[in-house]
Amino acid sequence: MKEGPELIELLDRLMDCPKEFYSSDRLYRSNTEIQALYSDLYFFLTEKYPDEKMLKLIPSDRDENLARCASLCIYILFYEWFRNKNESAELFAMFLDSVLPAYSKAADADEFAGNPERREELVRLLLFHLGYFPKGETEKYSQNRLAALDSVERDKVISESRQVLKKVQALREAMARKAAEEAASKMTGE
Repeated sequence: MKEGPELIELLDRLMDCPKEFYSSDRLYRSNTEIQALYSDLYFFLTEKYPDEKMLKLIPSDRDENLARCASLCIYILFYEWFRNKNESAELFAMFLDSVLPAYSKAADADEFAGNPERREELVRLLLFHLGYFPKGETEKYSQNRLAALDSVERDKVISESRQVLKKVQALREAMARKAAEEAASKMTGE
């Protein structure tokens, strides 16, 4: 991983993102709008336009929140620091295709734009998957902070904890039944 831009600059950028840029009121009635945004970003990053393979990785209009979250990420990357970072374009396409869908199910685009923790999570997640850590931080600190903010991992841990609690509850109930049966057999045996 390499040192990237300062975290605060990207957080401020995301905080200042106009709601109209990712609003469901006007965007994403078709996939055309998000493809246009992505094509412009791709050109910004590489000085060439994406091929069909890259365009197929763009979120479809069938998942509105995913498209809105992708718009936020595109807005973040239209930052001068990222200009001509060629490797970022393909990594971003993979991020859109394989990482962002899970996070768009965990939080609404409005949360990523408006909630300070979710905003930091999205910026750190994006930087991490592009191979960067924030300027002024170590790679290890950056990864630890992302892990602390990670809503998908937190949801997974909560789900696993619930399953363990259900198993524990079932075990307690079975033990209580067995103890009751043993107590009843002792009473009838005396």
